[in-house]
Formats: sequence, C-alpha cells, structure tokens
Amino acid sequence: MSKIIGLFRFIIVLCATGLLFTLGCKKNNNGPASTVNAKIGDSAFGAGSVTAVRVGPIFSVSLITPDKLHSLEFGFAAPFQLNIPLTVDSPNVSYAWEIPYAPYHYVAGRYETPAGSASITISSWDSVTHRIAGTFTGEVYSGPKDSLAITYGQFNVTYSVQN
Repeated sequence: MSKIIGLFRFIIVLCATGLLFTLGCKKNNNGPASTVNAKIGDSAFGAGSVTAVRVGPIFSVSLITPDKLHSLEFGFAAPFQLNIPLTVDSPNVSYAWEIPYAPYHYVAGRYETPAGSASITISSWDSVTHRIAGTFTGEVYSGPKDSLAITYGQFNVTYSVQN
C-alpha cells in the first residue's frame, strides 16, 4: 500500500512539474524574486527562470538556465517540519531530481535505478505570502557509474497554488 501511495505522490510531482511548463509562471510584483542555485559537478547552476507551484500537499520547484539547455527540478510533499532534512527515504515525501545535462539525462528519485541521493531541508514556509525557502544536496545518475554531485543548493521561491 505504501508503494502505491509513494507512486501516486511521485506522479503528482511529475504532473505538477508539467503544469509549471504548461502554465508558465506569474510575475509577482509584491515580493522578492524567486531564486534557486546550486553547484552541480564543478559548475555553478542558477540565474535562470524559476517557477514553483503547490498542488494540494505537493510542492514542485523548477529552474531552467537562460540558454534553456539545462534544468533542475525537485518536489516534496507536506507535511514536513522546518529544519529537518527530507530524504529519498522519508515516508511522507515524494520527489525527483531531473537534470538534462547534454548529452546525458541525470535523475534521482525513489523509483529510479540507481536511486541516487537527495536531501531537502525547508528552512521557512509562509503559507500566507506563498514563500518557501531551504537548502538541498544530492547525487544524480545517468547510468550506474555516471553521476553528478549537487552541493550548496539553496532555494527561496514564491509559489503559485493550483487547485
């Protein structure tokens, strides 16, 4: 039963990510800009188009580089506790990393082989202003022996709420 629930959550995260690309993001003139950045392998990753959405308990965050060649996407589900890391093994969390890093496609997630590793720590969440912030790290794979480390990941985003 828990595998079915996990699969359902994973599918919701992927659907929410699809909504991000389909609907685009709305500019919010009432607050600070959304930012996501990290070091992936030996390269700094950031300074792109950031979108974030919440569908029910599922949060999805996406960054696309200005050249549209690379993206970083991750998701997580409420409930969660502030400043407590969420990992790929957390029972109430469903998320996936996806990094198309030409010419390879790097992923990590509960249902991937190898699963990779990931940790997301939510440091603040304001459900009134729709802001959420935290840190993330991980390791993503394009094959059994080909991986990229994600380090120094930070996000501070305004998310839209989809019904």
